[in-house]
Amino acid sequence: MISLNYPEAPRLPCSHVIARDNKNKHEILTKKNKNEPIGFNACLFYSKSTRVNTFCFEHLNTAIKVNSTLNIELVSPNDITTIKTFLKEQVGMDDTFGYTENLVSRKEIFMIKESDVIIATSECRMSDSQPEIADLGIIVNKNYQGKGIATQIMKMQVNRVLKSGRKPICSTTLDNIASKKAIEKSGFYCSNIIFDIAF
Repeated sequence: MISLNYPEAPRLPCSHVIARDNKNKHEILTKKNKNEPIGFNACLFYSKSTRVNTFCFEHLNTAIKVNSTLNIELVSPNDITTIKTFLKEQVGMDDTFGYTENLVSRKEIFMIKESDVIIATSECRMSDSQPEIADLGIIVNKNYQGKGIATQIMKMQVNRVLKSGRKPICSTTLDNIASKKAIEKSGFYCSNIIFDIAF
């Protein structure tokens, strides 16, 4: 199985194609060039199966109007255990490798609470290798989903990133329709699609 990251449409920007062979754990990064459509078409022609895996989004880079009373607060070291419990309960992430601690030390994870209940967390990861980029992510408590909370948080985080002089990006899987809607309502467009292709 190989995953290919390919632009949704030629008019949208794409700087590279990622081919990932999950079986052999190899990753190939190629710069975009005029032969990419030929290579992608060859992959499609010789593939046994093809399916969309992930949508990658870039922002229009304009501030977004936000009507929200949500209070986003930076996660402190004292909140790490609570955040880890939230991640385990909400998305099954068992953070035994220091992911949360790293985000807290870098001041890149936020939360929204109602009384003592975490309604959502939001990551705003500032890339070291690409200083013009910030990658956004949101997890909304299952008991609070479907209320537009993700859209409100995403808009607030977009504005935070734009004020810092960076460009917001994010991604979601094919099956996460609610996430895709929240992302698009927040001024993002799909710039790349990651395909799983089996040969």
